[in-house]
Amino acid sequence: MRKRVKGLVTIILSLLLLLMNVVGNHTLVNAQGNNVIITEREVFLLVPGETSTIKIPIKAVGEIIQTPVVVAEAGNAPLSLSQPRLTMDGFDKPPHVISPYVTQFIEVDVTADETAKIGVYPIDLIITGTSYIMGEPSPVSTTITVNTQILEEKKPAQLS
Repeated sequence: MRKRVKGLVTIILSLLLLLMNVVGNHTLVNAQGNNVIITEREVFLLVPGETSTIKIPIKAVGEIIQTPVVVAEAGNAPLSLSQPRLTMDGFDKPPHVISPYVTQFIEVDVTADETAKIGVYPIDLIITGTSYIMGEPSPVSTTITVNTQILEEKKPAQLS
């Protein structure tokens, strides 16, 4: 009789444990921090008075970011920036998503003023879009910073 009770209790507890695992508590935890990362860090060299195209490799972290919008800001730096373009190698048209599975690029044309001094000038790339987590839309807004550097100033014209 005692063996039957022990066996019955063991079966009931096993079924209860199995039921708890099946039902479970599904809590989604959103990680804090950037939803987009730069996959290869680089300092981009600029020459005063010239325009350079910088190409920043990026990936999403976690979920796909749909309908991304990228804005570039240089603050008070002596730089002029074009509208950033989202590109992907091998494709002519810009992608409509930022994916965690494929490296994509943000391209920006940067013109350094002719009077720019030697120094490091950060450019902030503000990325906004929408991720869908378990079918629910979730706004994404993140800022990544790339550094540009000017190593030489333009020499002033010599009067003779």
